[in-house]
Amino acid sequence: MFSAVATGVSPDGRLTRRTMALTDEPGLAEVLEVYAGRRLIVADTGSAQIAHDALLTNWSRLRGWLEADLAGHALRSQLIDDAFDWDASGQAAAYLYRGERLTAVLNARSRWRDNPLTGTAARFLDAGVRAETRSRRQRRRVRALFSGLLTVAVLLAGIAVVQVRSVRQERQAAQEQQRVAIARQLIAKAEAALDTDPQTALMLNVTAHRIHPDPETYSALQRAITTTPYAGQLSGVRSEVSSIAYAHSGRYLAAGFSSGAVMLWDLGDPLCPRQVGTPFVDPGNAEIYAPYVGVLGFSAGDDQLITGVADAAVTIWDLADPARPRRLGRRVIGEPNQQAGAWLSPDGSMLGTSSEKTPGLQLWDLSQPGRIRKLGARLGARTLIDQLVSSPDGGRVAMAGNGPSDAVTIWDLKRRRLLGSLSKQNDIVGSLAFSADGEQLALGGWFKGVALWQIRDPAAPQAVGTIPVLAVRAAFAPRGTTLAAEGPRDTGVVLYDTANPVSPRQTDQLRVDADQGRLAFSPDSRMIAGGDSDGRITLWNLERAGRPATYGPPLVGHQDGEYKDIYALALAVDGSMVGTGGRDTTVELWDTADPAMPRRLSALTGHHGPYETGAVGGVAFAPDGTMLATGDGTGTVILWDLADRARDGWRPRSPGRPASSGHSCTPRTARPSSWAATAARSSGTSATRPGHAAWR
Repeated sequence: MFSAVATGVSPDGRLTRRTMALTDEPGLAEVLEVYAGRRLIVADTGSAQIAHDALLTNWSRLRGWLEADLAGHALRSQLIDDAFDWDASGQAAAYLYRGERLTAVLNARSRWRDNPLTGTAARFLDAGVRAETRSRRQRRRVRALFSGLLTVAVLLAGIAVVQVRSVRQERQAAQEQQRVAIARQLIAKAEAALDTDPQTALMLNVTAHRIHPDPETYSALQRAITTTPYAGQLSGVRSEVSSIAYAHSGRYLAAGFSSGAVMLWDLGDPLCPRQVGTPFVDPGNAEIYAPYVGVLGFSAGDDQLITGVADAAVTIWDLADPARPRRLGRRVIGEPNQQAGAWLSPDGSMLGTSSEKTPGLQLWDLSQPGRIRKLGARLGARTLIDQLVSSPDGGRVAMAGNGPSDAVTIWDLKRRRLLGSLSKQNDIVGSLAFSADGEQLALGGWFKGVALWQIRDPAAPQAVGTIPVLAVRAAFAPRGTTLAAEGPRDTGVVLYDTANPVSPRQTDQLRVDADQGRLAFSPDSRMIAGGDSDGRITLWNLERAGRPATYGPPLVGHQDGEYKDIYALALAVDGSMVGTGGRDTTVELWDTADPAMPRRLSALTGHHGPYETGAVGGVAFAPDGTMLATGDGTGTVILWDLADRARDGWRPRSPGRPASSGHSCTPRTARPSSWAATAARSSGTSATRPGHAAWR
């Protein structure tokens, strides 16, 4: 009793007396009476305590009881004090033990079995246990709720991620479909514009390939690049192109403009022309009302450029530094306010001029730019020379006056004598052109087309053929037999092969959305340049002119697997079907009855095995087109029945089990040997169908 209720332990670990509240516990009164009689306890109404502090230090038995579990007694002492405080506060929950403190008391309680807690202390501890239990249950419920909410949140987040991914995939699929549709529309527009406006067609194909790079857009772009002669455009001056000339080496291209400006381009890399310097103008042309550069040419060594304006005033430029042309010597002064013209010899060493005031042809020596001089008296008609051209060797000139009755005359420049004359045939001649061999002369007529004359003997010229193009200008290529005739915008530049001048053959038609008023061939005849009214110069690659064109869009198959290689291809004898064998072990079958609109019939999937051996490397059609044989790397051959392909819902089928190197299989046809030989031949050659050109 002393150790349980009558003593306490101070915070510093000393034993102390404490007042004990008396209860109605059975036998307690008798015990108190005994201790009180021996003056060990002082009892009062409702309470009792140890009589003196000396008992705590001098009574060895009591001290032994207490010091055996001093920490437990301290904890119990504090518990009893806190229990009284709790009871005094009206049993407020804030006074109850929680957590580690409660756990420590409960652990010590097992050592108090001999003197268990009673009264207020017991109720205080029980209330703490109940509160801790409720709190623990609450925490478990909160944790369970939180776990449930977290699970729901994770689930919802997962659903959201899946939905977002699905929406993204659907959006990407929709965008992909939109890109495919736009690319197909651009390809269709490009196909329609390829012949009439190749520049726009190329840009449309490039755009389509950028929007959706796939085999179809790449094939369309490749087809546009390789089947059209269009090679690009040059620009630099916002003015009408009035003249074009190539340097003799082909390195430079010069253009004169109606504003009087001249521009140079470096064509050393034909795929990437480079503008040389800036446009330059002769200051002497400032007072001319319409100073368009109508004369343009290079000297034999390409080190000088000769330019002439509308009044026949001519300037020679030093091209030692092409980016900074420098004027040489004095100008050939023209006839201000007079209708006039000027022409250059092929090597740029001679100039011819004519005007209303000084009709006929006046020749000038340009070999020494500092000493430009006249070469004899004027030649030709007594009217203004309207058109003039030199022969390729420079020994002859053909010229036409501007009078309606003036003939086209041919002159020997060395001997200064007339060689012959040709009739204009009641037409207005817009241009003259010598062929590369000097034996033909073309007269570009405004109303009757281009007239071709045979002039081996200029004294007896013969009209041999006519090209039905109302030509603003006609020009022969420096090499070969090609003639370019430029008509109105909707006609463009038409190319003809004049090897047989009696019946010229059209080889191509070059069109852009502009009037090409000036033409010039490159020295090697591989390029032609055309200038328009917007200051643009279109370059055409004549090595691609007249190339065979594709029938229609490409046949795109074998796209589902990892490998898209085509290992075999065969064309049916009548050209109505195409079969392809792929590395992906499949066979694609196409209907090519209309080559411009091929149609995919079926994908055959009878071959099996890894890609290394299962790839279909052999495809052949039967001569009558009713069977298809396919073989793979394992030695397996499958025969496919094509007899009923006109039937709705038809699909090729194999009439028997596959034949391999270890088995024999008789095909459905009646003549296996003939079939095999003909199929082998058909798989290695191109075929034609009646009424159609050879497959390309």
